[in-house]
Amino acid sequence: MPNKEWNQAYWNDQYGWPEHGEEWSRQWGNAATQWWSTIFPRIAGCMPARTIVEIAPGQGRWSRYLLDLCDTYYGFDISANTTKFCNDYLSTVGSATQRTFATNSGSDFPGVGDASVDFVFSFDSLVHVEIDILDGYLAEIARVLRPGGRAFLHHSNIGMYGVTGDANIHCRGESVSGETVRKAASRHGLHTEVQEMISWHTELCQHCLTLLVAGSSATQTKVLYNDDFWNDAARLRQIIGPYHGQA
Repeated sequence: MPNKEWNQAYWNDQYGWPEHGEEWSRQWGNAATQWWSTIFPRIAGCMPARTIVEIAPGQGRWSRYLLDLCDTYYGFDISANTTKFCNDYLSTVGSATQRTFATNSGSDFPGVGDASVDFVFSFDSLVHVEIDILDGYLAEIARVLRPGGRAFLHHSNIGMYGVTGDANIHCRGESVSGETVRKAASRHGLHTEVQEMISWHTELCQHCLTLLVAGSSATQTKVLYNDDFWNDAARLRQIIGPYHGQA
């Protein structure tokens, strides 16, 4: 059951970042293949975005791409070490004219104005938080998004299966599912446009991709079950990988 203390200790002091985050893209071969084949097609409809907030950028694996898609960028991480890394090595990457990498409490966007953001993004990080942390972030997302602004969040879905304790070998948020996130988002005035339950390591849809929009909507949530997601990544590695420098 990962909490703020676990996340701060693990990502700040224990994890060594041997490949600066590339190690988390091995199923795709590298981060470039994962971004262009899997992530960007799902958020392309949210672009262009003048101002982007990224939750838990780590050592900037996705920040490198986001910094080319906006004028103003904010990246907030609970780890002071990863924040320092991004400030040191991403200060001139991309075309964003204003950029801020800062350490936060684990569920807030300090210094970001109300209704000032077009897009909030998080991938590969919020799978390690429980619903209380996600609820805090959803409140902040609702605060900072402009009307019609969107958020794309990658989070745990093992709560749908009741996975707990020793069976939760990858430290996913046990209280989190697509449904709990959808209900929490609604309480904060966010409408869930799409939820895609995706397989991760197994055929079970242990993770979820959620696309939110600020404000009410007459459209119903599109709920998708993609149990080919993890295996499809290997196919993309073979077919798209060579275009991104993979042998």
